[in-house]
Amino acid sequence: MSKFTDIYKFREMNINSLVLLSSCKLWFASIQDLNDPFEGYVYIAEPSNDDEKIEQYIKFGQNIIEKHNALSSEKAREIVLSNYFSDPKSFIKFIDEILGKHPATISRHLSQLGIYSVSSDIPGNSMTQESNMLMWSHYADGFKGFCIHYDLQKLHSSLRAMNPGKKFEWCSVNYLDKPHKINFVESIEKETIEALRSIQSKHSQWRYECEIRILASQTGAFSFSPSAVKTIYVGERMPREQKDLLITLARSSFPECALKEVRVARNLEDFSVSVAEI
Repeated sequence: MSKFTDIYKFREMNINSLVLLSSCKLWFASIQDLNDPFEGYVYIAEPSNDDEKIEQYIKFGQNIIEKHNALSSEKAREIVLSNYFSDPKSFIKFIDEILGKHPATISRHLSQLGIYSVSSDIPGNSMTQESNMLMWSHYADGFKGFCIHYDLQKLHSSLRAMNPGKKFEWCSVNYLDKPHKINFVESIEKETIEALRSIQSKHSQWRYECEIRILASQTGAFSFSPSAVKTIYVGERMPREQKDLLITLARSSFPECALKEVRVARNLEDFSVSVAEI
């Protein structure tokens, strides 16, 4: 069973967030619409010397011939070696042209995906995400917005059940100090996998988000079950009339979920927030 069960989506209070909430839908954005300028960035490691380059090119050519002609590895390698030794320059130029299209192929795979970004609780930390002041500040308009607390498994299964013909998967994000690295030659045979791995990687400065990504086979708004919502947290700085509207909407669309207000706790020894039932 997955260790990720509780996930959180911080939202500003605006017409788009209210329409999606009232209609029980999630918006899956394209990678171009996300806020990290390095989204999908990969470091493509080229062969370090000519000998390594030639050996990788021969192996790549062997894989192509083997795959498309149903030949044994030995026979395919024999054909590739024959082509290479008969005209090395033409062989290398041919493979270069194929590999030159590879980065565009990765970008195409990524652009077709829809991404719904949420936060999980931080492993090993007793603080749950509704207490994360950075998330409230960066994504919920400085406590003027709200946070939706989902059951990840219920959300995932309901997306699959209620949107036939669409595919949904999810993954946790890895936080790194260097970009995701792929081998220029070897990765071309598994380009879809490498594309997905690239959007699982972000710079370590984003670690506070503890991000989970739900991936869809395309962008757009998709329906989910109201039972997947466990709690809606309202920021204390939300204006009263907006708060009343959100509470009314939440009680109508999600009658089983809890409603709570998150406040900045004062006159305490530590910086913290408090949570109270509405």
